[in-house]
Amino acid sequence: MALDFTIGCNKIQNDKLVSFPDNIRAYLNAHKSDFSSGATVLLSLDEYGDTLIYNNKMEQLLQLCIEIQKSTDERGISGKCERLGITKDELMIFSAELSQLLKFAIDNGKIVLAVGD
Repeated sequence: MALDFTIGCNKIQNDKLVSFPDNIRAYLNAHKSDFSSGATVLLSLDEYGDTLIYNNKMEQLLQLCIEIQKSTDERGISGKCERLGITKDELMIFSAELSQLLKFAIDNGKIVLAVGD
């Protein structure tokens, strides 16, 4: 089940919405040992409920986004992605969009809401 991230409030703000699709979840789950604790934070979010993400967890997720962006420069990343039905570009777009959302929340004293299906 996919998760969506938005700035925490009473409703989803479509202009600040980042989707975490199942194929990216599968990729991170298969390669979580390649990443910091941010991968565990992301993968442990409830896929069926809503979760508020506060500053310390946002920092961990931001670090994960940086690591994902750096990992896409590695040789062999395309092969790892293809085996799990994801493209390198999809991974880059997800990490860039989530990073932007997290930075906005941190800079503006907001929280992030992870919305499950």
